Parts: sequence; C-alpha cells; structure tokens
Amino acid sequence: MKGWSPFTQKKDHPKKETPPEHKDLEVIDSNKIEKIHDLEGRISFIKEDLEQGKISTVAGGKKITELRKALAALRK
Repeated sequence: MKGWSPFTQKKDHPKKETPPEHKDLEVIDSNKIEKIHDLEGRISFIKEDLEQGKISTVAGGKKITELRKALAALRK
C-alpha cells in the first residue's frame, strides 16, 4: 500500500545557525596564548640586548620585525 507517511519523508529543514559570538568572548587556545607570550618575551630580550650593545641595531631590528609579524599573525 502506497501513501504519505511522515516517517518516509525527507527532512529538508534549514539548519539552525548559532549567532556569532562577540569578539571579546572568543575562546583562544592556550597553546596560542603561550606562543604569543613567548614571542613578546623574545622581543623584550632582543630590546635589552640592543640597549646593552650585545647585538647590532640592524640585526636586532630585523629580528624584532620578523617576530612582530609572527605575533600579528597569531593575534588574528
């Protein structure tokens, strides 16, 4: 016997999407936070080395620029 049955019908209901959370409520991976703190620490150590004259200004500046780029990429 053929007929209509709610059990045999396809369910094409649209998926419910959760509203986007506020930017400040975003959960950040703890590993990502550790990497950010590590890069900030490395930048501060290079600045100290520059002040004490342990490394050249050019070499220190290049390294700080690289670390800041990596830090910006992590913070996105």
